[in-house]
Amino acid sequence: VTDLSGKNRGNVNYNGDTQFTSASTYKIYVAYAMIHDVETGRRNWSSPINGTTWETCLARTIVNSDND
Repeated sequence: VTDLSGKNRGNVNYNGDTQFTSASTYKIYVAYAMIHDVETGRRNWSSPINGTTWETCLARTIVNSDND
């Protein structure tokens, strides 16, 4: 962790040299894009996608962590 406030409070390192798989971090961007499309009227939660609805797809992606 690096303090970016400019107050020079230093850094904290815990397992800083260990590599971790980022897993599903991209899903937050997909969720944002889906919500944006609904909020702007481009789609609605009932819109079809891959044999299901926009709402179900988002729930499976985020809540159930389904990669499909």
